[in-house]
Formats: sequence, C-alpha cells, structure tokens
Amino acid sequence: MPLSSARNPLFLRDEELDSSLELLMSAQLRLAASVRPELDARGLQFDDFVLLFLLWRRPGLSMTELHTIGGMTRQSLSRHVSALARRDLVEVEIDGHDRRRRLVRPTGEACRLLGELVTRQRR
Repeated sequence: MPLSSARNPLFLRDEELDSSLELLMSAQLRLAASVRPELDARGLQFDDFVLLFLLWRRPGLSMTELHTIGGMTRQSLSRHVSALARRDLVEVEIDGHDRRRRLVRPTGEACRLLGELVTRQRR
C-alpha cells in the first residue's frame, strides 16, 4: 500500500516550530518585563519569581519536584530557596513520611506579593 503524500497534521514544519518558539520567547520577555521593576525594588530575581509562582500554584512541592518543574540546577535551586527562606517568603519543612524530603511552601507575604505581580501580568 503506497504511503500517502498528504502532510501529516500531527507534525510541524521547521518554519512553524521556529515561529512557535519565537512567540514563546516573546511572551517570556514580556512577562518578565511586566514584573521586573517590582522584583528589582524588592531585590528579587526573575528566578525567585518563577519559584514563588510554582509554589503559589502548588504549595508543598519537594525540592526534587521544584528542580524538575523549574529547570534549575539543584545547587542554584538550593541557593534560591535558602535566600527566599531568609526573607520569610518560603517555609521549608521536613516531610513527616520521608525525612530526606524537604517540602517548600510560600508564606502569606509571598502569596500577597504573587497576587499583585500576577494581577499585573494579566493586564
């Protein structure tokens, strides 16, 4: 049976992929720019914002889950989480079922900050 010469709709051409990547990069730059002044004023980096956002959406993630979802190296993630904990923006606790796991939750202050920043991004 001959193969169909029709274009498979499940596959994108390079030009379509490049266009999609360009849109994603543009969106990321705009999202970052919309919160940058507030982050700078508070001495926070965009990576801090990403971590806080992930925790705001899914409180109680483990460090391993944050590493997987956030895409940071373990060393960088540990450094950011420690800095956020010193600023009382996250709380780190030991998992009651597995003492090797550290669970991270945003504080009330972090949730208030994220509420403001996300509202700004939605505009």
